[in-house]
Amino acid sequence: MGKELHILMLEDVPADAALMQHELHKAGIEFITQCVERGEDFKKGIEEFAPDLILADFTLPSFDGLSALAIAREECPDVPFIFVTGSISEEMAVECMKSGATDYVLKDHLIRIGPAVKGALERKRTREEQERAEEVLRVSDIRYRRLFESAKDGILLLNGDTAEITDVNPYMVEVLGYHYDEFLGRKLCDVSPFKEAGKTQTFFREIQKEGYVCYENLSLKTKEKKPIDVEFISNAYYVDGRKVIQCNIRDITGRKRAEEALGRSETKFDELFNDAPVGYFEYDNQGRVTRVNRTELEMLGHTLEEMVGQPVWKSVVEEDETHHQTLAKLAGTMPPSRGVERTYRRRDGTTFPALIEDRLLKDSEGKIVGIRSTIQNITERKRMEKEKALLEEQLRESQKMEAMGRLAGGIAHDFNNLLTIIKGYSQLFLLDMKKGDPMGRGIEQIQKATQRAADLIRQLLAFSRRQVMEMKVLDLNSLLRDLDKMLRRVIGEDIVLATLLAEDLGRVKADPGQLGQVLMNLIVNSRDAMPTGGKLTLETANVVLDEEYVRTHIDLPLGRYVVLSVSDTGMGMIPEVKERVFEPFFTTKEKDKGTGLGLSTAYGIVKQSGGNILVYSEPGKGTTFKIYLPRVDEPLEEWGEMVVEGRELPRGKETILIVEDFEEVRQLAVQVLERQGYKILEAANGNATLEVCKRHKGQIHLMMTDVVMPGMSGRELADRIKSMHPEMKVLYTSGHADDTIVHYGVLRDGVNYIQKPFTMEGLARKVREALDK
Repeated sequence: MGKELHILMLEDVPADAALMQHELHKAGIEFITQCVERGEDFKKGIEEFAPDLILADFTLPSFDGLSALAIAREECPDVPFIFVTGSISEEMAVECMKSGATDYVLKDHLIRIGPAVKGALERKRTREEQERAEEVLRVSDIRYRRLFESAKDGILLLNGDTAEITDVNPYMVEVLGYHYDEFLGRKLCDVSPFKEAGKTQTFFREIQKEGYVCYENLSLKTKEKKPIDVEFISNAYYVDGRKVIQCNIRDITGRKRAEEALGRSETKFDELFNDAPVGYFEYDNQGRVTRVNRTELEMLGHTLEEMVGQPVWKSVVEEDETHHQTLAKLAGTMPPSRGVERTYRRRDGTTFPALIEDRLLKDSEGKIVGIRSTIQNITERKRMEKEKALLEEQLRESQKMEAMGRLAGGIAHDFNNLLTIIKGYSQLFLLDMKKGDPMGRGIEQIQKATQRAADLIRQLLAFSRRQVMEMKVLDLNSLLRDLDKMLRRVIGEDIVLATLLAEDLGRVKADPGQLGQVLMNLIVNSRDAMPTGGKLTLETANVVLDEEYVRTHIDLPLGRYVVLSVSDTGMGMIPEVKERVFEPFFTTKEKDKGTGLGLSTAYGIVKQSGGNILVYSEPGKGTTFKIYLPRVDEPLEEWGEMVVEGRELPRGKETILIVEDFEEVRQLAVQVLERQGYKILEAANGNATLEVCKRHKGQIHLMMTDVVMPGMSGRELADRIKSMHPEMKVLYTSGHADDTIVHYGVLRDGVNYIQKPFTMEGLARKVREALDK
């Protein structure tokens, strides 16, 4: 029976289902079954099991056979449906057959089920084959008629013996404008369009004799007397022993017009080809130019005569390589170029980068006969790519410096705590020592070393942009004039110092002391780069950075700037040194000749001042540092160092709360301030401080708190305690500036602050200053 049958059984008695399967096996039928009992399962079985045959009991507890039959005829009308029932009346059997059942078998005669199934399947197969044959014939007739009626050629069918027209398709009627009745039953030579053509008699004799005739350009007229040009082809063949002549008429009026339009189109194409924004050229399978557009001629500076017939590689700088690759592409051993860059040479010898795209030219047999290429001048694109790469490199450098800054700031914070302890206790030891004590000299050396370490940490803080800046509105020219004598002493007599100061220089906002340090670091760096003498130039100018400049420099927004340039005629830098010049602890000097923090300090101070510092240098051509600072329109401010006269440390009796998570630093502050007469409360963190404030019943005049602490910052702590002690003043201390008390590195108005590491004297004076405000 072929493949296994899918048999869906609707049966509620498992034993009956098993007997049916047994009889089917005995009949030699290969099958797989799915047995269901309920109506919803029956419908689901049809959908999912896709049965080839359905065997259904007539009577079920909650479902009847006729309902099942109705479902089957709706869901799968072509699947045979056989009732297998215990008993059925003749009237009901007739009703079942009328309703679409294929057969029925009584359960008492299950031996009949095998033949019944085979018969049903055979009838189905016979019916399907007959339907397929009828469908093939029907489709064939439909296809022929559809082709005949939808053909875009006019078709006439003639009786081969009488030349009478037996059929005509709609397109023929449409083209010539005559009605069907004016064609059917008439001889071709009597139909007006062909009669007027004057060739039909000759045509009919030829087709009867040769069986074929063709007129490539026959002039006819429509019923409206409109002239048309047609291609006329006739063939003779036999259908059921009768000779039929088929005439095909194709209107070529449009084609002739198209040929004329093609000529015009080719002219237009030539214009577009020559005016295209990219160069076009074609070359044959010998690699010689056969066609080139005007754009490419202008691009290369050649005339048409100078290029046609010349090897395509002649204009390419990489001539030998292009020669071999061109021949390989023409031979089919190398794919055509897609976005390949070449360097082209103009007639005057200058060069430019070009992007090449190839397309193979093939004949009708698929053989490569040449290549069509485009050439695009990508000088501007290369420039933009270079600018993009430069910006990406600047971004990477900026991110690297930012990461180093965060690391340096973290180190400085922890190290300043240690330096505070060393510095403070060494001062206390000196105060407690008798004059002439030999230990005093050693402790003084400890203090000097501590100060040097503090200076290094201060430089790290400057680089990391986490120091406190005292910003003033300055005139850079005045600052340079004030520093002139000191700068000349630093550089020595063998270096010429030139200053070019702009007369209308704008004002900037910066920390004058820090800016002086920047200038000093740059001057020292330039001096060391000119060991045998040279020239150092300091120049100021007003600049406005436009979009073109900002496009290639990150961290420099549009706007007005004051630029300070420091240029030397020294040895310059190689690229590897230039890339790392602002990194902390990077130096090219000999061991013990420098810390490598001078330029990194300058970098941090300038960046924290809202500006940027750039370096330009080449080996043997000197170095220029340019400092850009935003220009401000604010009045100048007075500035200068404050001098505290007298050595007597201030004292007091107020209550001071000291909050410091670093225990050694806290104990040092407690000792120093207790020596000065103050009453001291202390705590290690925010929560402990809140408990101390709750227990203390008296007034707290000042809280001295570290800014950065775990859990709660000094600023948050101060805000919470103010509700309990509104009269309390606050003195902040830290190893580096934090955004809770500064804004972009500038101390917020009204904030008292002392930088770690502090001295005993500095702490005593700062506490008194905060209390007296």
